[in-house]
Amino acid sequence: LSKNPLRNTTPGPEAAAVPSAGGAVVPPTLVSVSVEGVFSKSVGLLLVQGLKNTNVTEGESVTLECQISGQPTPVIMWFREDYKIESSIDFQISYESGFARLVIREAFAEDSGRFTCTATNEAGTISTSCYLLVQAEWRSPPDTGTVKSSLFV
Repeated sequence: LSKNPLRNTTPGPEAAAVPSAGGAVVPPTLVSVSVEGVFSKSVGLLLVQGLKNTNVTEGESVTLECQISGQPTPVIMWFREDYKIESSIDFQISYESGFARLVIREAFAEDSGRFTCTATNEAGTISTSCYLLVQAEWRSPPDTGTVKSSLFV
């Protein structure tokens, strides 16, 4: 007689861990929930593709994007340096077809920093982060004409 505790379990939904953009393996979250004892539904949350570090020039538009699969549909929140970003005309937040996006209409140097996208549903919370570097536009110095120098010996 085997004492294996897994021997008499009913197989449930399975999920595989996937590598993130940085090479680390991100484990999926998948659980089974019984609703009023009548049927069972699967709920899950999986980071399919994480955010990527991004460099842009000041004044440009920038889109930060990650792919998150969740059942039920997760609530998406964005943060910059741990401060929550509210959707506005300058910072547009969307979650469509599994893609969470933050569009910064016009990036400025002070927008540089760590951005985090967090997804939450019944299965839990997952997050992914990246760094945004907004570089000032390089301008050549103004032409002041030719400089002449005299050397007296």
